[in-house]
This record gives sequence, C-alpha cells and structure tokens, in this order.
Amino acid sequence: MIVTKEGKRIYLFILCPPGMGSTILLRLISTSPTISTFLLHPSAGWAGEGQIFINAATKRVYRENRWDPDYALDMDTVSSNWDKHWDKSKLIHGDKSPPTLCRANMFEDHFKQRGDVYFICMMRDPYMIHEDARFYVKMAEYQKCNLETLENVLYISYEDLCT
Repeated sequence: MIVTKEGKRIYLFILCPPGMGSTILLRLISTSPTISTFLLHPSAGWAGEGQIFINAATKRVYRENRWDPDYALDMDTVSSNWDKHWDKSKLIHGDKSPPTLCRANMFEDHFKQRGDVYFICMMRDPYMIHEDARFYVKMAEYQKCNLETLENVLYISYEDLCT
C-alpha cells in the first residue's frame, strides 16, 4: 500500500453538478499512475461515479435521497464499500459523484480520519445551462458553502478547464 510520508492516504473529491464537466476532469486526472478512481470499474458505469456502489449498498435508498443534504448517509458504509473498488496500490483515491456536492463537509469529516482530503469544485457558466435554473442556483449555493468551509479546496470553472 502506498501512503504519504506521514503514513496517510490522499482522498480527492471532484464536486461538480451533473453535466458540468466532472467526467472530463476525472478522465484527465485518472491518467496519473498515482490515482485510483472508479472510471474503469465495470460496475461504476461510464462516468465512473462511486455513487453506484452507495446505491447498491443502501438498497437504492440513497438514490432517492441523494440531493437531500440532511439524508443520514452512513459514511462507514461508503468508505468500506469504496475501499473494495479502489486500487490500494495507488496513493490517491478519487471520486466525482455529483451528490457529494451537497454533503462535502460530511465526506471531509469522515475521510480526514483516514488521510488527507482535497476537493476540486467546478461550475459552468449559468448561461450555458439549459436545465432548470432553480437546480443550478441550488448547486451554486452548495458550491459557495463548500468554498467557504472546506479545508483544502480548489475552484476552477468548466470554461477554465477547457482553456
């Protein structure tokens, strides 16, 4: 098992609403030989999101409640389930499940007990969105909170990523 000098693993979470570029960012990051993601795992689907494993572990209750930030997600179940699918020979374990956006502090609190936790927050220009404007505003509110409260966070826009 590869760990940091301090004996810790690194966790990287991409916080991004659906359809705003997280898959391309994950694909780029996954080219590093030091990161394990669910991108190539056959059960994770084409987008490589760990939420598929949470759905299976919670008998799909999570799917119905994934955008409810007050839903009591069992983080021990999440991490033990994800540990089965992450490559333990890699230093960094990453995920990009969009609903993590509304409970990032929960993920930070849990995973910092196990290692160093980092987040990349990403949003897209609202004028490029053809979806429900209320959903976009809600996602932007979550991101604002994440940027203000998370310890190790980087923000990039989708447009910056493309550039």
